[in-house]
Amino acid sequence: MDTASSPTVFIVVHAFTMPRPDQRHNGVVEVLYIARDEEAANHFMQNAAAEKPDDYFAVYPAALGEDLSTKAHYPSVEIEWEDLQ
Repeated sequence: MDTASSPTVFIVVHAFTMPRPDQRHNGVVEVLYIARDEEAANHFMQNAAAEKPDDYFAVYPAALGEDLSTKAHYPSVEIEWEDLQ
């Protein structure tokens, strides 16, 4: 698919840690929202971040049909073990 003529969408990603019964934590990364309008995506992210200020939120633009792994930066989160302690 030719992404140059494809509409851009804005993806809101949420990352957080979740306690486990063994006193460790799991890292969770989820896509919360996708919009064609950047302002709507930013508004959603700001509201979500206000509700969960200790979590990580980001908005990523992408063309429909785009191979995100070819971008310099795309929706992903690196979680180090120390982050989960």
